Amino acid sequence: MGEPGSLRPRLVTAILSTCFALAATSAQAQQPEDPVTTARVRFGPLGLTPGITLRNLGVDSNVFNEFENPRRDFTATLSPELKAWFRAGRTRTSGTATADLVYFKTFGSERSIDRSASGRFEVPGNHLSPWVSGRIATSRQRAGFEVDARLWRTTTDLEAGTAIRLAPKTRVLISGSRLGFRFEDEAVFLGSDLSEALNRDTNLLRLEVRHSLTPLTTVIARADALTDRFITTHERDADTVRVQAGLDLAQRALISGKVLLGYATLKGVGGGAPDYKGLIGTIGAGITVFGRTRVELAGDREVAYSYDLTYPYFLQTGGMITVTPRLTDVWDIQGRIGVQRMAYASRTGTQGLPRTDHATTEGGGVGYRLGRDLRIGLNLDWQRRTSPLQTRTYSGLRIGTSATYVQR
Repeated sequence: MGEPGSLRPRLVTAILSTCFALAATSAQAQQPEDPVTTARVRFGPLGLTPGITLRNLGVDSNVFNEFENPRRDFTATLSPELKAWFRAGRTRTSGTATADLVYFKTFGSERSIDRSASGRFEVPGNHLSPWVSGRIATSRQRAGFEVDARLWRTTTDLEAGTAIRLAPKTRVLISGSRLGFRFEDEAVFLGSDLSEALNRDTNLLRLEVRHSLTPLTTVIARADALTDRFITTHERDADTVRVQAGLDLAQRALISGKVLLGYATLKGVGGGAPDYKGLIGTIGAGITVFGRTRVELAGDREVAYSYDLTYPYFLQTGGMITVTPRLTDVWDIQGRIGVQRMAYASRTGTQGLPRTDHATTEGGGVGYRLGRDLRIGLNLDWQRRTSPLQTRTYSGLRIGTSATYVQR
């Protein structure tokens, strides 16, 4: 008899094949809104919407986030993008391709051409709506608040699942995905080999129930099971279970966005990562006040893996609030403030230095709209980071102009 793990791919394949077959034969399926009809450019069943963004056109006062002798440079990023949709019968195919052309005047080592591509194939049905999707991105930008140097990495995401309609207002989503994280072999950050410390594969199984309370409000209950398996540092391997609940609010609602709160348990199966049990959550919501001022709140609380082998992971908690008053039909101003707290967990069996880092962002800007498709903005952001490690304490001012053109 084969190993249980060897049966899983065949079982998943059989379930998905059955779902696609049932969806394809489902009669009088309820069709969702067809994005091909709202695309800017249409060729029969094919719809295209191009876009381009010029951002960070200005000065970075601390290019390398250094504690001493920060160096400044002129920088700019140009990002063309193309979104596409294609319908054939009741099937829907969508995709997005993006490139980021990153320029630094003095420090040529920081220049790069980042690229990403994603696609999704689905069969909308009355009772079953299966899908498969994938994404690949190669980037040299900062990976987050912790690894804040520009180093090459590639991320992949393959997913398959189906939505099952149990009642007119209730759906169940079942999906499985495999995520890959790869830093190049030469990626070294503060003496740590990132390919050794962070390269891993993550398998994710998800069960989600969605119930529409109103046309604009959906209640979500979600359960995730994750396995993180590192390519080299197997002592970091961990299994995680997450249970969350929250609301998904439509864009047309008074308050729009998504809020999820829950509980997670992480078990270090490799022997090096200590167990974690605690609250997690994510929020991304906004409200328009008096029809002129947009207030947006984004935040999260999650466990993230560290580049430092002394600390297998850290608990990141923080958020940002952005306020954008519309002064006239074409002018707006913006203010924002964000905070992050990173509490590090020492490796099992060691007495690492107690460590909690903090990062803050304060900034603002002004924007001008040319028609419905083009917005030009001038932004200023002051960023600070404090840490028990002196090399991780720094600050910097970033001033830049952005121009976003998206055909709607």
